[in-house]
Amino acid sequence: HAEFESTTNAILTKVAPYVAPALAEYIADRHEDFERYRQLATHTDLTKPHEWYPRARLDKRKIIFHAGPTNSGKTYEALQRLKRAEKGMYLAPLRLLAAETYENLTAEGIYTELLTGQEHRKVPFSTHRSSTVELASLEEDFDVVVIDEIQMLCDEFRGFAWTRALLGVRCKEVHVCGGAEAIDIVKKICRLSGDDFELHRYERFSDLKVLD
Repeated sequence: HAEFESTTNAILTKVAPYVAPALAEYIADRHEDFERYRQLATHTDLTKPHEWYPRARLDKRKIIFHAGPTNSGKTYEALQRLKRAEKGMYLAPLRLLAAETYENLTAEGIYTELLTGQEHRKVPFSTHRSSTVELASLEEDFDVVVIDEIQMLCDEFRGFAWTRALLGVRCKEVHVCGGAEAIDIVKKICRLSGDDFELHRYERFSDLKVLD
């Protein structure tokens, strides 16, 4: 064994001066290929989605979860905060809800634009935006963002839009509204993203009854 090791070391000592420069030259020639492979591996890594939005990670964000059933006032409270913001965005699960919020904000004298898959109403000097969640802007900074029906991030077909919005919006104060079943997953996302988490719980104002 000792003789074999000694012989191997002697051979390596002799060939190293020739192999090392050739290897260095090969690596230099293939540097662009290696770099492209590294970038491809980075861009296709689906295990760390919170790292896909580095601009949003620059801010220390607070995620405020308004958890409660239908008719509990959770979205109303979040929208009241949105109205007081200098610049804000509301993200709705449905076009009709986006349009309703647009009309409510406009009625209160807040310059608001509407953005859905079917229409875009631009308003000069607008400070607020109401849109469907799929069209959430990740390129602008906002003071307050409200994401409605956050439990939809678990939806098989549309959940990506809520996940993208929650991870990517550039805003230090993000209000999410939805069912309590989404609390754990939102808390986990906040932990991975380094965001603060705050929970507000709401109870239904009145019992739901089936009409005869």
